[in-house]
Amino acid sequence: MKHLFKKSKEDGHDPILALLEWRNTPTEGFNSSPAQRFFGRRTRSQLSITEILLKPKIVDRVPEIQTKKLIRQAKYYNRSCKNLVSLKPGDVIRVQPVPEKKKWKKGKVIKEVPKRKYKIEVEGKVYFRNRKFLRKTSETVTDNYVDPDIEIETDVNTNEVANESCVHPQADNLESQRTRSGRVVRKPQYLQGYL
Repeated sequence: MKHLFKKSKEDGHDPILALLEWRNTPTEGFNSSPAQRFFGRRTRSQLSITEILLKPKIVDRVPEIQTKKLIRQAKYYNRSCKNLVSLKPGDVIRVQPVPEKKKWKKGKVIKEVPKRKYKIEVEGKVYFRNRKFLRKTSETVTDNYVDPDIEIETDVNTNEVANESCVHPQADNLESQRTRSGRVVRKPQYLQGYL
């Protein structure tokens, strides 16, 4: 549609007349134009047309043709699709973040609801999410789960860390650390003497 307006503007023609001609053009797969399906007749345009073609006539089988077209589209779309493995209640998952955020949050499945949706719990809150936004992980979730993305508060008076599990690892311990996926984390050579 935008291309139609752009072309008519470049040629110096009226874009509304271009739209009128486009609506009078029969659609692929149908034996009628959008104007015929909407108004029951062709609309008068700048192209010469006989009076017989301007008379109203009901277009048959439009819903049937649209259904066949949708089935054909679904067939080609589903060729490259695959069914995702269903999740069970209690499975540990990661939830795809909203566009403004970057981190996948950890949670667990509460139950499956119809239409490929799941009721999940993330950081104590309950959400409904489609299966395509969830990834099963081999991690574990505890009831007093602390997300690593959340900053831990410190006591202002004593300047001690509120949670001792957040203490930074020692330098010699860095080489033996592993990520969630199992990859070994190695310290770069140029940082050998700094930690």
